[in-house]
Amino acid sequence: RRKLSDGSKGLHHSGEKLLPQKRKINKSMRKRLEKARIERQAEETPRFFDKVLVDAECTHDGSIRHLSKYEDNGLWGKESFESRFLYDDDEGRTAPLDKLQQSLLLNGFRLLRPGGTLIYSTCSFCSSQNEMVVSWLVQQSPEVLQGFRATVENINLLENTPAVESTLLPGCVRFEPVKSHTSGLFVAKIRKV
Repeated sequence: RRKLSDGSKGLHHSGEKLLPQKRKINKSMRKRLEKARIERQAEETPRFFDKVLVDAECTHDGSIRHLSKYEDNGLWGKESFESRFLYDDDEGRTAPLDKLQQSLLLNGFRLLRPGGTLIYSTCSFCSSQNEMVVSWLVQQSPEVLQGFRATVENINLLENTPAVESTLLPGCVRFEPVKSHTSGLFVAKIRKV
């Protein structure tokens, strides 16, 4: 082996440049490289956050813009409305979505540092997508929440804010279209203690 005129290292055989063989990586080297990659990634990525926002996937039944597109396209009517709008007593229709929302909320909570704040929001009117999801998190055992508890905190609203406190879960707020002149919105503030 000797240094070639282009600065690279290689082998010469009859004036022909041959590149050195790639070194085979054995199992132990692969483990060391993977461990080093994980350590580098851990140093670069914060493990916990002071604040986390979970704007969860929902049925959008509180979104006036979303609902109005059916009217604009001539798809509006009692049957159309009934098929798209979910009521809290629509048993089973929201089950897959409920599981997704619980998973998103739990993942967001696990990313919080102790004492951190999580905001959970949807644009749904259904309590099964709002208060019931937040209640589910609050009721989880410390084992599920990695030794912590989730508590709902009051949201301090500015004077004349067009929101009402939830009657189902104190501390949470709802922006209702009639009062707020906006789409519907649910917001909960959760602390990791």
